[in-house]
Amino acid sequence: MPQGCDLTEIYDRYGPMLFRLCFLRLQSKEDAEDAVQSVFLKLLCEEKSFESDEHLRFWLVRVAINTCHNAEKSAFRRKTVGPEALEDLSVTDEMHVQTLLDLFSLPAKYREVLYLHYYAGYSAAEIARLLKTTEAAVFMRLSRARKQLKLALKEDAS
Repeated sequence: MPQGCDLTEIYDRYGPMLFRLCFLRLQSKEDAEDAVQSVFLKLLCEEKSFESDEHLRFWLVRVAINTCHNAEKSAFRRKTVGPEALEDLSVTDEMHVQTLLDLFSLPAKYREVLYLHYYAGYSAAEIARLLKTTEAAVFMRLSRARKQLKLALKEDAS
């Protein structure tokens, strides 16, 4: 683990964000919890030092994305999510519940970029580095995700 870091403090600061990222990708509370646990286990075993809090945050997100990607390849993964899964995110507003359901209907690559951009606050360039893709691909995914989400929300309104 990096020197001078308190694991509890790091977990309190970044754990909820990593859980939401993993939950959006894996669509299962248990799988998301397992992924976050794996990320922090890797951090505990990590011997490199981090230059800053932003460097640590970036590393945690990158490891979470890789962990989710590996979990998705597992033969034991289920590919479904129901409205009951939203209870795990403490969503109570009916409009937000429907928006999240529409978000879950998007492909994983679109859910991921929307979360990283709008909730985690990463720029397109940072997301490109995290996802190991080009900035143009990130902009395209964001554009397509917004269009698909907008269409889904319009259908819900009618």
